[in-house]
Amino acid sequence: MTYVALAYGFIWGAVFTYVALIGRRVARIDGEIEDLRQRLKPGA
Repeated sequence: MTYVALAYGFIWGAVFTYVALIGRRVARIDGEIEDLRQRLKPGA
């Protein structure tokens, strides 16, 4: 029973880490896209 709980804890920890890393990457890409939009905006 202890090994099952440990395995579930490890899996959930890996899932949360993965989601956090993907979230940070998406936020960085959104910032870069917004920067490009500002640079390409006519009259800027």
